[in-house]
Amino acid sequence: MKRVKLTITIMVMVFVSLTAMSCKDSKKEQSNAQNKQLTESDELLPIMYRLMADMKQINEGVFIENYPMIDSAAYRISHHLEINPGQMQIIKKNLGEDIQEFVRIDMVVHDRAAAISKAAQQNKMSEILSQYDILQQSCVNCHNQFRSRLRNKLQ
Repeated sequence: MKRVKLTITIMVMVFVSLTAMSCKDSKKEQSNAQNKQLTESDELLPIMYRLMADMKQINEGVFIENYPMIDSAAYRISHHLEINPGQMQIIKKNLGEDIQEFVRIDMVVHDRAAAISKAAQQNKMSEILSQYDILQQSCVNCHNQFRSRLRNKLQ
């Protein structure tokens, strides 16, 4: 009887481990597939719309305590597409010295999203909320500082 319980316990542990690994691979595959779909449209505006959708998904995941939902959206944010070279040149030209602040804020967004993903994998809601606050404030700060300067230049 003990041997049967031990065998069942081991089988359950292996199943849970394989499921967790599969979910992580699936999340990466989903992100890669979405990025491939957006490769044709890697201008700033489509990237921003995708980030907005991912922010909404994190928010929804927080309210329903769906950690995998939070994790996948945060992962996509931390691995979002780069702005295409043509638009990046326009951005650099229009921001001048302020491009450093633009890049700094983008790095904060990447870092906080990665921290949210990690916290979601560990079911740490308080850490998710703390990092989400910083992430959201960084997005709003970037919009406040740069949107009006870039909006008409990138259309």
